[in-house]
Amino acid sequence: MVNSRFKFRAWFNLKNKMVESENLAFQYEGDEENPLTFAFDKADIDENGNEKGTMCFILMQFTGLYDKNGKEIYEGDIVSYFGLKYEVLFKNGAFGWMEDGEFYSFNEMARSEFNKFEIIGNVPVSC
Repeated sequence: MVNSRFKFRAWFNLKNKMVESENLAFQYEGDEENPLTFAFDKADIDENGNEKGTMCFILMQFTGLYDKNGKEIYEGDIVSYFGLKYEVLFKNGAFGWMEDGEFYSFNEMARSEFNKFEIIGNVPVSC
C-alpha cells in the first residue's frame, strides 16, 4: 500500500493519552544530548517558536488504510482478521504483520481485504 499522505499519532506517556495531528516538526540540534527535538502540535511550541519541553512519546504512522468500521489503521494497532489478532508493524519499508516469525506485507493483499480488518486495540507503549 502506498500512503500518499503522512499522518501520525503519538502516545504521550506523561499525558497518558493518544494525540493525533498532521502538524509535525523535527529540528536537528547537532549535539549528543539533544540531537533531535520534536513538536507534535502548535500547542507544543512556545511564542518564540521553540519546543516547550521534552516529552516521552511513541510516534505511529497512518497506514493509509481503514478497517471495516471506517477507522484509520495505524502502526501499533491490534487488528482482528478472520478471528486472529495481529499487531500492525512497519518493517522493510512496508506495513504488515508478523505471523510464525514471518513478515506479511499489506502490499500483497487486495484492497478489498481491509474491510475485513477490525481495530480491537493498541499495543501498550512506554518509553
